[in-house]
Amino acid sequence: MKKIYTLLAAITITMSFAIANPVIGQQHKLENHTTLTEQRSSVVSPNPVKDVANITFYSQQQGIHQLDIFDIIGNKVKTYTNDGESNFAIDMTDVSAGMYFYFIMVDDEEPISTGRIIVRR
Repeated sequence: MKKIYTLLAAITITMSFAIANPVIGQQHKLENHTTLTEQRSSVVSPNPVKDVANITFYSQQQGIHQLDIFDIIGNKVKTYTNDGESNFAIDMTDVSAGMYFYFIMVDDEEPISTGRIIVRR
């Protein structure tokens, strides 16, 4: 019986990880040897962050990229834009410690990438 519960727990954890972290599609190499894919198309470093984080992302779409950052209850806390660059340097010194979610969009359409940022003090 204990083996069945252990197996079910392992399957649940694996399924949760696979749903939260899909790694499927064409791969793209970055300078820091991190592989990005079309499904998981952004990387935050460092994460957790104390002050400034860099978000590097992959997009086949050209246009104005917009990064929106939300707190855990859905309040928008920051917005950044750039003109076709594939990264954002974000200053997190003025927000409280905790978990934040980000969405990267091109020309205000559906998000091309999402993720989370952990801020620690």
